[in-house]
Amino acid sequence: MWGDPGHLYVYLSHGIHSCVNVVCAPAGVAGGVLLRGGEVLEGADAAERRRTARGGVVRAARDLARGPGRLGDAVGLRHPVHDGIDAVTGAERVDATARLFLPDSAPARIATGPRVGVAGVAGTDAFPWRFWIDGAPTVSAFRWGRGAAEAAARQGDTPGVLD
Repeated sequence: MWGDPGHLYVYLSHGIHSCVNVVCAPAGVAGGVLLRGGEVLEGADAAERRRTARGGVVRAARDLARGPGRLGDAVGLRHPVHDGIDAVTGAERVDATARLFLPDSAPARIATGPRVGVAGVAGTDAFPWRFWIDGAPTVSAFRWGRGAAEAAARQGDTPGVLD
């Protein structure tokens, strides 16, 4: 997370899932964005093989990379071998490349809400640090973290369904 902007920070979550952050702060300053999911535009067969090889189940195309662990599996990025891969230049690292492709124009609407699975008040609308493209079918479903629903109810800011 302290590396050069545009590099990927690949880490292990819960000892199982390789999750991917894009570093977006200057080198030496921690800052990144967790990629919570994505749409597989090319290589869907390879992505599905990677998912099922790790015990995943793909029920629909939208679920192929829906969620941070599924995304890591689908694109084949593994902690620790791919940590630090350059997604700006696409330089190869340990038989893998990563490229960030950004659209020419911004999506019609970016939605915000509480982060998925974060406990307590930090998982409520008091911290709307989750961003997604409104209406995108590959956005992972919202789930309350431990105690977050109760904290939101006490604050009166219980969000609606976020997917």
